[in-house]
Amino acid sequence: MAKMKIRNFHSLTPVTGLLLCLAAALDGCVLPSSGPREIKFSPNSSKVAYIWLDEWNEPWLDGRTLSRTISIKWCGVDTPDVLKSVRVGSVGMEWAGYISVPTPFEFSPDSRHLAIIVPWKLSVINLYSGKLRGFSRPDEIVSSFVWLSNNEIGYVAHANLHGKHEGITDRTFWRQKISDSPDARVAIHREMSVKPGVDFLVNSYPLEIWSPRGRYVVFKSRYHGGPFKFLDVATGTVRAFGQLNCYPEGIAWKPDGSAVMCISEKMGQQKLEFLLVDSATGRVEDFTKQFVTQFGNDIGIGDVSWAYEGGYLFFWYLVREGPEWKGLEAPPGFNYHHRYLLISLHPWQVLDIGEKVTQRFGPESVFFKRHLLGGCICAVGKDKNGIGRIYAADCTGSHFWQLNGTPSPDGKLMATIDRHKKLKISKTTPPKAFLTKHWTAEPQAAVRRPKGRTQR
Repeated sequence: MAKMKIRNFHSLTPVTGLLLCLAAALDGCVLPSSGPREIKFSPNSSKVAYIWLDEWNEPWLDGRTLSRTISIKWCGVDTPDVLKSVRVGSVGMEWAGYISVPTPFEFSPDSRHLAIIVPWKLSVINLYSGKLRGFSRPDEIVSSFVWLSNNEIGYVAHANLHGKHEGITDRTFWRQKISDSPDARVAIHREMSVKPGVDFLVNSYPLEIWSPRGRYVVFKSRYHGGPFKFLDVATGTVRAFGQLNCYPEGIAWKPDGSAVMCISEKMGQQKLEFLLVDSATGRVEDFTKQFVTQFGNDIGIGDVSWAYEGGYLFFWYLVREGPEWKGLEAPPGFNYHHRYLLISLHPWQVLDIGEKVTQRFGPESVFFKRHLLGGCICAVGKDKNGIGRIYAADCTGSHFWQLNGTPSPDGKLMATIDRHKKLKISKTTPPKAFLTKHWTAEPQAAVRRPKGRTQR
């Protein structure tokens, strides 16, 4: 095949990119692959859905993925062999240098529909008819969404980008019925001429974080010097809070949407601020003193999220050790030390859940959070045969449950994809410690601090 010279891969449409990949495949230049990603149960545990990726890759070691086609597959939990599937979209050479493509998807509260973003367009699928419908305007970039009800979605669209991933944009918060076109949608709040300050190819920093039921939104622009903003979707009221000239380091809503923890770092000063906002009253509690006294200012925050039905804040951070890093390469003796903690704010108590898990599974354990049974902390540890397994931990770090797949929200079902790429759903019984409706056990060996002060 004659070699083609393409000056700008970013200008290729997904269709053109796919045709080029097909031509290259005939010439032996690319390798096709396919497989599942991210299994999810519906809220009522009646359905299972997952992403299916068809990829075209360069054949050599560390070769790029040249083209991806994204589909959704789903079924009822009683009929895993009767899968429905719909092709949602494709991405091409603009994503060639990235390991993965962000494709967030969520079931509607009644489990009848599914909404998904494929960079960066929002679509809705009727899970009974299998019909896919584009939801947002073709000339917009959608950065976030949430189900407001069974038949309405809230989302944020960036307009006037004119094909640029970085630029000046109008950011609008919309609400729209799933049966309506974008012409009938209702604007909740609009910011004119905003620089989003985010690489839409990566979306590495949150633009907007919706509460679980969509009643409220906390948002901030990555490079803006302004504070956090709190939007009430029902009234359109916006309140500002927090320090100026800062980066957002973490935003975490409680599962019931009653409060949100917002963490920021002052630009160039390593000055952290930890604020807890009450959704209903707007009351802001400042926990900066407690966090800084306990952990210091010179930490790298990896993740913050609520766990165990909002009773504890899961706080993962990095402690810098050794000499200061000033050049391009790390000096001898420089290292990061990971810490994984559960924090109760009222009263202030700290449990080193990382230490509990490493005592059980060794220092190479890897942590993450799963949305099951109120939000358990999970870790990858080795079983008695030395094989890596996923375990859920209770809020005391005393009881562990081996997960052989993705659990349903109530913990009664487990879904997994076997080595033949087939979906398997089985019944399971969680240990008694994981059936407690409310996690009431208090962390042990806790450090108590005074409550946070209220901002006026």
